Amino acid sequence: MGTKECPGKFDCYAKAKPDEPYFTLIARDPTMGAVLMLWNVLRERTCGQDAASEQSTEAHECSIAAIRHAGGLGQEKGRRAHHAVILAKAMIEALHSSEELAELLAENKARLVRTPVLAELEVRLAAAVAESEPKP
Repeated sequence: MGTKECPGKFDCYAKAKPDEPYFTLIARDPTMGAVLMLWNVLRERTCGQDAASEQSTEAHECSIAAIRHAGGLGQEKGRRAHHAVILAKAMIEALHSSEELAELLAENKARLVRTPVLAELEVRLAAAVAESEPKP
């Protein structure tokens, strides 16, 4: 895990191209731990990064350290960090649920009776997929 005085193994500043955008979070931001939790799951899902990889492990450890750090900054920041983690966990659970729903629909489409509820689910799922597709 990197710090200002001791950059970590995965320090983005050393690898960034001169015109490459970046965004920095520090542990006094009560959302940092939650953001790292989400980043880790997104990397696993979209980039095929192994959850046991060194970078993923470091991100997980850093998210825990950031949550603890925010908790030590007073009751208000600790409360905000706690709420951010709850929201991140809900988002991760929603991601798992939508993937499971998509698989279930795909596997059982021929056997399912066409109902308005099923039609609505298919429309919502298609819209979510379309929204997540990169725009040309």
